[in-house]
Amino acid sequence: MQHHTNTEQDDKSRSPSITGEHRDIQSDASLGRNHQVGSSMPVLKLIWEHLCWHLQGGLDTPPAMPGVIDLFWSWGGAFCGILLLSGLTLWLEPAHNLPLLYASFGASAVLVFGVISSPLAQPRNFVGGQVLSAIIGCCVRLALGNVLWLSAPLGMSLALVGMMLTRTTHPPGGATALIASVAQPLAPWEGFRFVICILLGSLGMLLVALIFNNAHPRKRYPTYWY
Repeated sequence: MQHHTNTEQDDKSRSPSITGEHRDIQSDASLGRNHQVGSSMPVLKLIWEHLCWHLQGGLDTPPAMPGVIDLFWSWGGAFCGILLLSGLTLWLEPAHNLPLLYASFGASAVLVFGVISSPLAQPRNFVGGQVLSAIIGCCVRLALGNVLWLSAPLGMSLALVGMMLTRTTHPPGGATALIASVAQPLAPWEGFRFVICILLGSLGMLLVALIFNNAHPRKRYPTYWY
């Protein structure tokens, strides 16, 4: 009994120190976690400030509202350009299966009639970007077959790189490449009749742009050819 009592007393005498050691370990772990959180906060703050700096804008201002004459000329040019492609499609599609009316020409009309001084709207970029994108889209579609989920992003992104390398960047060309790369079924001539349609449509709309834009009393088009 005496021995048992002494053992209990020894355990009681040691327990405070054990408890103290446990608290020290918990305290060290807590300090470690706090240190990790504290060290990560400046990094997160720097990332947030960097992101806010990039997204704040302020590098340019919105364009001014055009006058009534400019609005009329842009509307009239876009109307006549798309009207020409619609009329040619009514004639060429039944007889020769050459439709010229594609959605990407709507985007081209915005550039060549709405912001005619933009480099993206000049003949080199308009015709070159559209035709090059059509060729790249058809090549990707032909190479990948019916793997449309891959041919769509690959065709469009390669068309972008091709336009940038040839200095013919024309944003609607990305839409043209996308149309070609997901064509289902494949167009005649292994899909490349689409390229002929895009070429003819681009030249037709360019002709309207040259006439209509230069009829404006204060504007000139193009600002450069090549």
